[in-house]
Amino acid sequence: MLTDEMMALAAAGGSALIGAAATDAWQMTKASFSRLLGRDDARRMAAVGQQLEESRAQLTAEDSSEQTRVLQRAMWTARLEDLLIERPQLAEQLRRSVQQVNQATGMATAAPVVQRVVGLDQAQQAVQGYGSQSNYFGYRRRGADGAI
Repeated sequence: MLTDEMMALAAAGGSALIGAAATDAWQMTKASFSRLLGRDDARRMAAVGQQLEESRAQLTAEDSSEQTRVLQRAMWTARLEDLLIERPQLAEQLRRSVQQVNQATGMATAAPVVQRVVGLDQAQQAVQGYGSQSNYFGYRRRGADGAI
């Protein structure tokens, strides 16, 4: 099971990959994530590189949509989550790759946001940000005297 921080890191990795697809930083991004996901094995790295190129082709196609971006981001985030489950020691390498890509592309480098919201009774929340979020909604039972 991944921690919230590790899930946010995987999401940041998926976003960095997708954000770099149409930039001059693509080759560096592809090399970095191929090495990471291919675990420095030449055959695996080549396979990951090919998958990354297929994703890039879909993302940069004229008829590419926001749905394509969302699906590609989710797919790569899931792959990175799987990697971190199998090899949590690679978290620092992923963090460095994300930072490197964000610097090269000029993407925001703010820390991931983790939010937990508990809404009771008639509470309402406006939750914004990026990262992991857990929302719990319910109500408190009132005692016989009406107190909560």
